[in-house]
Amino acid sequence: MKHIQQCRYCKKEFVRSVPRWYCSRTCSNKATAGPAWNKGIKMVLSDEARAAMAENARRNIAKETIEQRRARMEKVIAARKENKSWTPSMTGKIGDDSPHWLGESAGYNAKHRWIQNHWKKTRRCEECGGHPTPHGRRKWGTEWHNPNEQYRRERSEWMELCPSCHKKAHNK
Repeated sequence: MKHIQQCRYCKKEFVRSVPRWYCSRTCSNKATAGPAWNKGIKMVLSDEARAAMAENARRNIAKETIEQRRARMEKVIAARKENKSWTPSMTGKIGDDSPHWLGESAGYNAKHRWIQNHWKKTRRCEECGGHPTPHGRRKWGTEWHNPNEQYRRERSEWMELCPSCHKKAHNK
């Protein structure tokens, strides 16, 4: 059954088999356009909601290609420049130049991460001379070990050991 109706926005008559308020999506969008229902309302999120949002963002960012990430970061920087909340002095500063650099007062995990990123592994244990196979999510079969437990960023103070030799070294 066909219904002859009058559009609530443009007042034009139209025929539909199902009753509608507007003759087209354009009229519907124009009629419903206006201030958002939550304009001026501050949202208060629970810790669980914040954690869920952060996890979703992390998951989506992990799926990005390099080109997609570059495009997203260009948009972010453009928006920050527009809002005047971006300082070019912060970009590209690494190591001693960065204001966040802690140097030798950095923690255990930070120093291990720095070593993983800056030193190449030989895939050979310095203790037994073996070539261990990688396991789990590891790329190499060897591990970094610091015998004197000073954890300075000097290659001469570190050893590349297979997991069994590394365990033995810690048990001594």
